[in-house]
This record gives sequence, structure tokens and C-alpha cells, in this order.
Amino acid sequence: MFCHNTYNAMTTKVVKTVEPYSKQIDTGDKPLLFLCADENINFKHYVVKYANLHNGSCLKLLTELIGASLAKKWNLNTPDFAIVDVQSKHIKQLPKIAFEKKCFGSEFQNGAFFLDNDIFKKSRQSLINNFNKKELLKIGLFDIWTSNEDRNWNNANLLYSIEQNGTYSFISIDYGACFNSCNYHFELLTDNEVIFEHDLYKKLFVDSRELLSLAADLKAETYNFIKDSQLSWEAILSSIPKDWQDPYFEKIEILERTLFSDTWLKKVFAHFDYVIKHSLRKGH
Repeated sequence: MFCHNTYNAMTTKVVKTVEPYSKQIDTGDKPLLFLCADENINFKHYVVKYANLHNGSCLKLLTELIGASLAKKWNLNTPDFAIVDVQSKHIKQLPKIAFEKKCFGSEFQNGAFFLDNDIFKKSRQSLINNFNKKELLKIGLFDIWTSNEDRNWNNANLLYSIEQNGTYSFISIDYGACFNSCNYHFELLTDNEVIFEHDLYKKLFVDSRELLSLAADLKAETYNFIKDSQLSWEAILSSIPKDWQDPYFEKIEILERTLFSDTWLKKVFAHFDYVIKHSLRKGH
């Protein structure tokens, strides 16, 4: 469907920790909150993910970086990110093997909130309508394309922020479970593995005509997102630390063969249509 002989420059910022981490965040990957500085001595806080604590594997970091890079190409509202050089003196009692290679960091989203289930069970419909509905559909379609298993009926795994005009914006995070949780099988998500089964989706889309209209518009736009992603593919790979890539070159080859192929894209759009229509039949 697309050719990818054009090289779009893309670089990933590199930062270094300046002090021990201030917090370990109680989510699945147990990331660390670090204050970091870039080469120009600009300071920012990053939520930092590290290699496997037991064997030092960087596969999840590789997946996270590719997923975050693709999300940027889709213009998803996702945090800026960086390669993080964590100094050994800053890791306290954590195993050194997890920090021998560079880590992945997302800029800390000050003023953002975790989107938990209670928000949509307790909130008035007028408040819920302040969320960007099309953005949620886009996140769901992106998850289908990248086989991201980290958002599902029970876990939205999103942040949100309140804009100056009173609207609520979704913030997409966490890409370490893309490509079937790093297995790179490229299997379609099951019904329970899509955001479209979550309570927030059911609350947002009470008008079936609006849902179908937004879904159709999004599909038309998505081809450009995928084209931009493919044109930037070599640049994305070049931004990944070499010692993250080398052990997993076969998985990267699978990505290159599959992610932009006509066969996979047809499956992705057909599945998107299915989950939308399935939700309508269930009455959301």
C-alpha cells in the first residue's frame, strides 16, 4: 500500500539523571520518577522504565520506544520521551543489571490525572461529554494496529488533563505491551482487549450516528497517519540504542514485513469496523 524510500529525520533526546529517584510509581512496570537534564542543562522530571530486573532484557524498552514513536506519528496526545542514562549512584538498592543499558523515559505530566473506572461511574453525562471522543477512537484504532494489549475493558490505562477551555484531553501512555505484549505475533486483539469495551467508551458514545460518523472520518485520516509512520520508519529505528536492537533483529524484521502490509491493514480496519458494530449491537 505504501512505499517507504523516504527518510524523515527523527532523533530521540538523550538525558541523564541528576539525583536519585524520588518515587517508584505503583503501576505494572514499577517505573521510577527521576529529575533529569539534557546536554543544555534543561531540567525535567521523567517517568523512567528500565530493563528486566532479572536478566537485563531490553525488549520491552525497544517495544516502548517504537510504540511511542509511532504514536507521535499518529498525532496522539502522548508525552514527549527520551533515552535516559541512569547513573548507578542514583538507583538506590535496585539491581544494577536493569540499568547497565540506557532506559526509556516519558516526561512527567504535571497536572494530569489517571483515568480510573470510578470517574465514569460517578460523573454526570454533561461532564463526560467534555472528553474528546474522536481521540479515544483514534487511540483504540492505534491499539488495534499495534496489537497493544495494555488497554482493555477493565483498564483504560490513560491519563487525562483539563484544558483552559474546560474540555478534557486524553493522554495516551504505555506502549510496552504493543505487538502482542512483545511477542510480535501480530494477532488481532480479542473483544476484551480493546478500549471499546471499557465503561468510558460506553458513556461517551450514546449517540450511534455520531459514533459511526466519527469512526468513518477517522478511518479516512488513518491512511495518512500510517503513511507518515512508514516514511519515518528508518528514522525511528535509527533512534533506538544499538544494544537494545541487536538481540531482537528478527522481531524488528517481523515488524517491517507486517506493520505496513496490505494484509495486516485490511485485518486492522475490518476489526475496527467489527468492534464498532459489535458495541452498537450491545447498546454500548
